[in-house]
Amino acid sequence: MATANAPIIMKEALMPLRRPITADSTLMNPNSRILALKAQLPDTTQDHLQIFNIEAKAKIKSHQMPEMV
Repeated sequence: MATANAPIIMKEALMPLRRPITADSTLMNPNSRILALKAQLPDTTQDHLQIFNIEAKAKIKSHQMPEMV
């Protein structure tokens, strides 16, 4: 079950960037603004992985895994 996460990007300490996200897991690259999200697809046993470039405001990759990881 996906929960609400809110990664906070602290590159600029006085202006943190918050992004409300619904995912089972989130992972942020410490050197660049790349965010990975994993969530279980509703009513399935499959997981969905998405990777975003926060600076470019673009999805880099999306992959649906045939089983839970």
